Amino acid sequence: MNENIILTAEGIFYSYDKKNPVLKGLDIKVLKNEILTLYGPSGSGKSTLIYILGGLLTQDAGKILYNIEDKKRKIGFVFQNYNMLNELTVFENCKVAQNIRSFDDDRQIFDYAEKIGITDILYRYPAELSVGQLQRSAVLRSISGPVELVFCDEPTGSLDSENKRNVFELFSQLKEYVAFFVVSHDEVSKKYADRVLNMSDGIIL
Repeated sequence: MNENIILTAEGIFYSYDKKNPVLKGLDIKVLKNEILTLYGPSGSGKSTLIYILGGLLTQDAGKILYNIEDKKRKIGFVFQNYNMLNELTVFENCKVAQNIRSFDDDRQIFDYAEKIGITDILYRYPAELSVGQLQRSAVLRSISGPVELVFCDEPTGSLDSENKRNVFELFSQLKEYVAFFVVSHDEVSKKYADRVLNMSDGIIL
């Protein structure tokens, strides 16, 4: 595999009911240190695709090749509803993510938090945060550990215009360290992407 490619998928098919295919033979490549946006309407299969590529679902057919050693440790997710553990502080959420990835480095969390601009909220709980702060915290958790690739499922779906821009500017700052694969039906996602792919009805156009 080309050393600049972090993931290659070929001929990906998937159906939830084994009758009606959601994904119809998709081919896709993800490059290192890029923001790749998969753009398309709700229901086009975007989220299903990244759940398969990230190992949360298994495809019915096709193959996925990772240019990543120990992908379970090096892949992160940012979900639309954040999925933060409410009983833990932001810092503790990030430590849980590091522990799951067999990694232990408090300094990394502090360094990334400074880049993201949320050092001042590391010891606050999710219920105490604004929507924008929650989203940035979810991004911080997703990259806590030896992460090389982050899948983002509609990361700006519940944000206002300013915070949408903030999230994508954040990805731009962090792509030096991590590749981001963003699925979205938000026009702003296109402006910050290194590549944009369009998806409709289970195929990439």
